[in-house]
Amino acid sequence: MPLPVIPRRDAWPAPEPETRSTETSRLVAEGLDRLGRGEPAAAAAALEQALEHDATLPEVWLYLGMAHKDGEELGPAVGHLRRCLELAPDYPAAWFELADTLDRLGDIHGAVATYRRAVELDSQLFAGWNNLGNAYATLQQNESAVECYTTALEIRGDRYEVWFNLGQALTALGLDERAETAYLRALQSDPDNSRLHYNLGYAQSCRGELRAAIRSYRRATEIDPRDHHAWYNLGNVYSDLGRFADAVEAYRRALEHRREDHEAWNNLGNALTQLGRVGEALGCYRQALWFAPDYDPAWNNLGSALEEAGNLPGAERAYARAIEIEPCRPTYYLNRASVLARSEREREAIEQIVGAVQIAPEVRCLLPAFDEFRGLLQDPKLRNLS
Repeated sequence: MPLPVIPRRDAWPAPEPETRSTETSRLVAEGLDRLGRGEPAAAAAALEQALEHDATLPEVWLYLGMAHKDGEELGPAVGHLRRCLELAPDYPAAWFELADTLDRLGDIHGAVATYRRAVELDSQLFAGWNNLGNAYATLQQNESAVECYTTALEIRGDRYEVWFNLGQALTALGLDERAETAYLRALQSDPDNSRLHYNLGYAQSCRGELRAAIRSYRRATEIDPRDHHAWYNLGNVYSDLGRFADAVEAYRRALEHRREDHEAWNNLGNALTQLGRVGEALGCYRQALWFAPDYDPAWNNLGSALEEAGNLPGAERAYARAIEIEPCRPTYYLNRASVLARSEREREAIEQIVGAVQIAPEVRCLLPAFDEFRGLLQDPKLRNLS
């Protein structure tokens, strides 16, 4: 989800009529009125007329830049805002609006430098601190983002957007307890925000507070029943708690809203397998692979389900495909080796075991637990493995 951005225009200083002619003031007032009404083209027309009377007024260039920005004419907006700054280099409003425009253009590094200049000129510009934090978060400089959000909250601690953004940055840093606190604070201001409840649930699940996470995810789905992510993560938490019937229901609800989610199909298959419903699980794994043919976990899980269903040739082929896609997972090799050994293909089984041990030598200690490997462990290839 995009980080909430806080616009600042409602707090920019109003024009000072006495510094302009009556006609210029009228045109500027009309431009601002049109801007407030969401009519950027009409606003720009009025402000351009005002500049014909006096092109030396920096705030008119500022408002014109804002009008073009609202009209998604970002290139001209940059030009007008830079002209404003030529006339008034220490005008924080223009630095802020220029930074926001650069951000929209994807020039995040430029936005960072420009937001920084805005807050240097006006240290109480809390929207500048918030949006600077967003830019740092986009660059994955989350420690800097946390500093900016914290400063913004020292200025305005009642804005849920900043608490939300702070929580996101803290989560990215793995500081889930602090993130949970931030989301709870945000919910005081916006208690019916489904994304806040979702993020709170995620922070709680990362901390191992699984029952609290269930409450948060369920609240998110009550507010927005179409929240695919909340249903999916709810299924994951139910699975972690061993509540597989509840997990099945949650995954199915997630898939109602995003049928192509291969991970949800895969996890639904896993939950069904735990309930002994292997036939249904096979269909889920195949659906996952229909949408994501190279999703190796689903191939491995399909192999396990086919193995449980007694289809050893099919299981072996599924494991082989998982290895082909992801050749660095030792468990895939061991799974394939198990099927090969039980299919009396000992030489091939030994090669798979060798492959697993070469990738992860520590799996050697697991080999005696496989009954089907006991007759193979004395083979020179296995005995000589370090």
